[in-house]
Amino acid sequence: MKLEYFLDNINEFDVPKLPHGKVNSINDLYESLIENYLPKKETVENWHVLLLKYIQQEDAIFFIRRYASAPNKDWTLLRRGFLTEYSSGLKYVFCDNFFAHYFFLMALHNYTPAFDDFNEHIKSRKFPYGFMKTSEEEPFQAFPKGKTVNINTAGWKLAHLYSVNQNDYNFDYKKISKELFPRGNQNDWNKNHGNDYPSRFIEKTNTNELRKITIAHFLRLVHPINYFLVPKTKLSNMDIGESPELISFMRETVYSRYKDILTEYEDLIMSKKIETLDYHNCRFNLEYGLDYKNSKDSEGKRLKSTKKTESPKYIATNDKYSNEDLSIIKAYLIDGLSFRSIEKKILQIDSPARGGGFIAKGILNSYGIEAKDKGTVTDKNINELISNNTGKLKRTLIELNEYIKNCH
Repeated sequence: MKLEYFLDNINEFDVPKLPHGKVNSINDLYESLIENYLPKKETVENWHVLLLKYIQQEDAIFFIRRYASAPNKDWTLLRRGFLTEYSSGLKYVFCDNFFAHYFFLMALHNYTPAFDDFNEHIKSRKFPYGFMKTSEEEPFQAFPKGKTVNINTAGWKLAHLYSVNQNDYNFDYKKISKELFPRGNQNDWNKNHGNDYPSRFIEKTNTNELRKITIAHFLRLVHPINYFLVPKTKLSNMDIGESPELISFMRETVYSRYKDILTEYEDLIMSKKIETLDYHNCRFNLEYGLDYKNSKDSEGKRLKSTKKTESPKYIATNDKYSNEDLSIIKAYLIDGLSFRSIEKKILQIDSPARGGGFIAKGILNSYGIEAKDKGTVTDKNINELISNNTGKLKRTLIELNEYIKNCH
């Protein structure tokens, strides 16, 4: 099968729909769900060979996932499909978050294009950067918009071992990434050197280190070894894909299947080592399904998570407001503490920069508290808020008010 056929007929390649289920441990989640939707080992190995061959070419074009959102709805700040060319020969094109979906879908269907086909499709600017665009971007795009991939509509979130734009590189990526891959101005993109497509041309001959970082970013973005499917956040009661324990488990699992490949991959993507966590005793109540958000039982579902380690155990319940629960609620609504600060100071559990905060968030969500409510409650306005709210949040505010009075 040619790559062109796959991309033109992408709706023929279905993603199985998210089933309905409940799990309470990392092992259960993996065995009942994640494992069933991983690409075959041979397919991942084939992609590894293909990608390693591709990145070794001096004239390879790499994809960089940046500038796919518009601050304050200023669409002129979007850069999807915008090509940058250096005098050294380095080239990259900006893409969006959905670009990775094409690669995972191909791997899920056990398809690896022939190298020449893959190579030609990118270099001739046929490979889509994603499947959204605006009229403000179109005049400056060298790469096309593609067809929609149905991973999200089937109920899934594409989770990853190693992030693309966070700080799990072996250097401070976030601090310098905007300098490495600058947004620039739209008028930087012109038809250069007689080309019939727009690009931004940068005069710079020494780009060896930038090329290495560009390759690291590209491989994090496209290599199927880096991805796995979890329930979409809106179709489950927690964002399990960001769980540090799950990521630690998946790294061990991937390493057991692809020891040599993963070792080489981690070197190429300039990675920090994923922290090894004790996931065996991590317990939670995860419910998911395509009908989850419409379920009458969905209200009141909440995270119940504890790690049986030397840290104090913490099991949340939503039918009784314990003093510890109320101290968490007060810390968020009145004191304005972040999710991670609550985990560190009150729950006394590790709260890493990536994936931290989801336990505290789940606890607060189960009491009707949303992110927008942080730091909005005071002694003076709490009675008014009680009058103006209904349901679970109203009850939470009443309980909080009593808790504050008892503390004084």
